[in-house]
Amino acid sequence: MNLFYAPDLKSSQEQVPLSGPEAHHIQRVFRKRSGEQIRLTNGKGLLATCTIQSADRGSVTCLVDQLETIAPLAEQSIVVGLALIRPNRMDWAIEKLTELGIGCIQPITFQHSSVRQFKHQHLQNIAVAAMKQSGQAYMPKISPLLDFKEWLSTSKREKNHLLLVAHPGASAVSLSELPADSSNGATILIGPEGGFSEEEVAASKSENFQQISLGQHILRAETAAIVAVSQLKMRLGL
Repeated sequence: MNLFYAPDLKSSQEQVPLSGPEAHHIQRVFRKRSGEQIRLTNGKGLLATCTIQSADRGSVTCLVDQLETIAPLAEQSIVVGLALIRPNRMDWAIEKLTELGIGCIQPITFQHSSVRQFKHQHLQNIAVAAMKQSGQAYMPKISPLLDFKEWLSTSKREKNHLLLVAHPGASAVSLSELPADSSNGATILIGPEGGFSEEEVAASKSENFQQISLGQHILRAETAAIVAVSQLKMRLGL
């Protein structure tokens, strides 16, 4: 059953109106008609099975047949602090991180960042499409762009939350060497193509970030993000 995005879906609703892109997809792309069933999610854990009541030009109205609250999976506690990279690569990273089910993506500019263009709504749209394609009831929060220093000084980090920075060095360890028990999740920092500056490495170390190695090869930022989350999920049994 096809899944569509209804950000205003609430647990008390019996009827859900849809317009804009989602109504277009239902009518023009998937060719759904009155009487057919679809699924809706608000991206925050609500999942509704609905019957299309009416499908007029530009608008669709659905009747809720069944509504359930999906408990968040453990990977929802993973945060990725991702350097702002070239738009096509950023799109790919957002899509794949969404498919992996993480809870938050924090775009960050670093000293060696060469890209400054940030289109928040565009990245939200990428995440919506990936959430629907992968059949999830949760969509990661894509936070507003922050400078690394600002993010480091203002972000809240939970107790027993793993703090990781993908940076090779003498103190770097593989994810397999980390403790497997992390009930409060993890934050992973992924730097730009130019890497972290010495000042940024020192700043992360002062905030108790552990340097991790993702293998012997040099990875692009978007690849490093996917590899890091995948390895972490395997390590934590997620």
